Amino acid sequence: MEIAAAVKLAKDQTTQSQVLDQLCGLAIQIDRLLAMHKNSSETLLLELSKSEDRNVLKSLLANPNTPDQAIQTALEKSQDSWLRDEAIARSLTNKKSTLPLLDRARLLNFLSSKSCPDIYGKWAAKSGDLVAQSAYLFSGATNYSKMSTAVSSRPKEVVANYCESGHPDVIQALMQVDDDTYFQWAKDIGVPAYYQKHDDGTLTRETLDMWSSEAAISNVGNELCNKLVPHIGSADSVQGELIRAATRLHNEYYQNSLLNWPTSNTYKNFAKFINKTTANTKEFSPLVGNIIKADIDAVKSHAEDKNKIKGWPDHDIRFGSQIYQVRSVEEALGRLVVIAIAWSIRFPELIPFKEGGI
Repeated sequence: MEIAAAVKLAKDQTTQSQVLDQLCGLAIQIDRLLAMHKNSSETLLLELSKSEDRNVLKSLLANPNTPDQAIQTALEKSQDSWLRDEAIARSLTNKKSTLPLLDRARLLNFLSSKSCPDIYGKWAAKSGDLVAQSAYLFSGATNYSKMSTAVSSRPKEVVANYCESGHPDVIQALMQVDDDTYFQWAKDIGVPAYYQKHDDGTLTRETLDMWSSEAAISNVGNELCNKLVPHIGSADSVQGELIRAATRLHNEYYQNSLLNWPTSNTYKNFAKFINKTTANTKEFSPLVGNIIKADIDAVKSHAEDKNKIKGWPDHDIRFGSQIYQVRSVEEALGRLVVIAIAWSIRFPELIPFKEGGI
């Protein structure tokens, strides 16, 4: 077949796969067209992945029909600059399973780079594992200040996707280092407006922290505790039992470092009750619900002394260890007390509580 005729067939998007198979290897310009053709068979695309021509390989990566094996082969020969190509980026992030075909260390380094396109950050928020999300958000930073700087360099609309992360550690870390996440949490639970801004009109963590502390120990908190929480035994109302559960967990940590957790169901049931009553309902926003779950997970992990870093590959530790360094069980417990009080304020009419009823 003459090259000109073959090129014409390769350009024609109605040409069937059986015909395209016969065109492979006739000329490099034809192979480039075949690599991006919508009707190219998996067998043909696999054969083309053996090519050393960069344009053939780039077309394979951009073709949404390319099978995983061919993508993996092409990725092994690729350069990071290729991954920034819009068509390639769109194809690689279209499926959850495709991007992880890239070498693990290389993927984490790419996600952590300042030039990582936003589309990969969105992919990591939706489909990435714990370390992939950490790599994009925190870029391997190892302290609060650097982690905060790393997060602030990412687009806010992309970072917002991580507030729905399925990884509690990521959400807790964001609460520690990202002001936007913290402020939204405070607003959603009902921080009074006069606490939301400083004298110059700016939001500050200090004023919100002050409100949170006051909510837990001020007259409002003390009044609710005195009114709703009995000295011994369960409360008569859901509000009272919720405050009792949160304060008992809080006190158990500071008195015994949660040492009674493994041998008693009492504190585990308290945590389950808080989660079921507050995190899985419509009274709070999804963000608040996710943070409640993350805080309970932090308490549980502390009580069970989980060492999640042990056995990780070096490149995973580089991007994952910092999220455990910022995880704070003290702040988690403090927030749970605040949530219990905020929930009770939202429901002034007492709801009868029966043991095991909620």
